[in-house]
Amino acid sequence: MVRRLWLSVALFVVVAQSGCILNPVKPEKKNVPELFLQGFLVAGGPIDNIILRKTIPPEMYYDFMPLGRYAVSGAEVVITIDGVPHPLPELHAGTYGDPNLIARSGATCEIEVRFPANHEFAGRRLHGTTTIPEKPRASVTIHPYYVQRGARLDGNSLTGLVFPRELSYPDSFGTTTEKEPFRLSWPISASAAGYMVVSTAVDTQGTGLLRQRDYEDYLDGNFRDPVKRQAKRSAGFYILPDSSQSTVYWLLFSYRGWHDVSIVACDSGYWDYMVTVLNDAGTGADSDAGVKLNVQGGLGIFCSYAADTTRAYIQPEWLPSTR
Repeated sequence: MVRRLWLSVALFVVVAQSGCILNPVKPEKKNVPELFLQGFLVAGGPIDNIILRKTIPPEMYYDFMPLGRYAVSGAEVVITIDGVPHPLPELHAGTYGDPNLIARSGATCEIEVRFPANHEFAGRRLHGTTTIPEKPRASVTIHPYYVQRGARLDGNSLTGLVFPRELSYPDSFGTTTEKEPFRLSWPISASAAGYMVVSTAVDTQGTGLLRQRDYEDYLDGNFRDPVKRQAKRSAGFYILPDSSQSTVYWLLFSYRGWHDVSIVACDSGYWDYMVTVLNDAGTGADSDAGVKLNVQGGLGIFCSYAADTTRAYIQPEWLPSTR
């Protein structure tokens, strides 16, 4: 089953926070809404989530209005795959796609958005292109320390990994670097601009938090904040394109239970975007060059990735919730 990765959902928020830095198309007058396109194609997955929005006025940002209010309906959206055009219907307000249209590794896809004469954005055209990378085929090497204690790989499921109790305490970071759980390795692909390792927790019960400080935050009610919850549910880092292996660190796991650990091959658009996001672009600092976007005629990102996923079960040696 193809899973969409958590990293794609942050784009609209990043643009909303720092539109003055990111905007390559200057509005003719102050506070005129700008068009924003988001399209992340996943190799093997349906093309059913092309999102079209207009930007949030700066004075409305802290009002936390529903994003649906800024959906742009009535657009004419066409995706051309290896030279063959496919009109994309509007599935719901501001979201376009065709669930029967599948993204294929190696395919070159172009997106074009136009508007009818009576539309708010009549005369505007958005355009982007991506070539979908080949899926990386990852192999897993478990640290011998955990193999001796019963860790094993069965198909793409990894079990028997025990999260060390010493890492549950706030001052213990880095004390078990010689016993990181496993490594991923894969053949280098010319179709990938770079790679990412991403871990996403499947089980996210607060009582299953692995670290004492996180559990205290949960008891204090801090996990009611969806951004805080998401930050603990998923974690990742990027890897340069000439690399073919990476350690999977205990730092990537925050919960007891199953995690999807993916090696992600990125196209150039996704790679440029994620490197700038993970390097804290959009902060507004004088040295901040902004998030790298690639949609022509407006704001946004149209890109693709392919992922190979291993499911790992993390069993704690001790849980803060049991003290």
